[in-house]
Amino acid sequence: MTDLVTVAYACDDNYSRHLAVSIASLIHHYPIRKKLEIFVFDAGISESNKGKISKLNSENVIIKFISIDISMFDGYPLTIEHISLATYFRLKLPSLLPGHKKVIYLDVDILIGDDISDMWDIDIGNKSIAAVIEPEISLKNIEHLNNIGIKGGGYFYFNAGSLIINLAKLRDSKFEDKVVVYLCKYSEKLIYQDQDILNGILYDDVKYISPKYNYMPMYRNILSKKRRYQINMIPYTVREIKKLKKSACIYHFCGKRKAWMQTCTSTGFHLYKKFQDKTEWKGTEYVDYDLVRGREKLNYIYRRCVLRIMNFIV
Repeated sequence: MTDLVTVAYACDDNYSRHLAVSIASLIHHYPIRKKLEIFVFDAGISESNKGKISKLNSENVIIKFISIDISMFDGYPLTIEHISLATYFRLKLPSLLPGHKKVIYLDVDILIGDDISDMWDIDIGNKSIAAVIEPEISLKNIEHLNNIGIKGGGYFYFNAGSLIINLAKLRDSKFEDKVVVYLCKYSEKLIYQDQDILNGILYDDVKYISPKYNYMPMYRNILSKKRRYQINMIPYTVREIKKLKKSACIYHFCGKRKAWMQTCTSTGFHLYKKFQDKTEWKGTEYVDYDLVRGREKLNYIYRRCVLRIMNFIV
């Protein structure tokens, strides 16, 4: 075990508020006796918002902003409307953090529900990364896996929103050079941008870890009677996934409905307001507050209340 954990985010100014909330949730569950080092790879965060985020610093937590020239990703495909070029920063982490052997990478649309030290202490052996399986694509889109170069059986598609990254191995294997070569061959096949690149290059060099460390909405959906059979096709159990509805370490709001929207009913949505109130954005309304009205608003309020009663969340 270590007394220092290193975490990295990538963010532009549009998501600075949500970054602050994610960091606040991370810090809240982190033991005060340990040091926490947070790198924010900055794709244009305003000085004002960096100042607000920096107020989360404390004696054992240091947030470091590293400005990145986003033009280095000119020509990289953008295929998902709500995702910017900042998503590609994780592909450069081996060279952006030359003095580090290891890092946890987190997307901004993540909220932390437990101490992330346990994730840091996972032994990933000689694997380049550790990640959680993305069941939708792994089981229902085999054609896409073939299109991006994942050949043969026994491999799963992983979600890249929460990763343990072996930076030392990626540097030794010249991973960033491999990205350039991969893009030349597969750029027109990419749908999920940098996530496809990571899967296409590292599909046979990944340790699959528990959904506890990247609990996505599809893990609640997969528990339905019609889809529960799919759990037998991945290396997780029904009992494990059921338990995580209340006890995940990382809740990931991948998809269009984010925790900062009142239309979000994904497990863990309640944590957003809780931790927003620990930031300089305390009291700020949901981003879609004025867009959802009348009966539709009441419907979402009702659904969110029902989810609480049914113990989908704490």
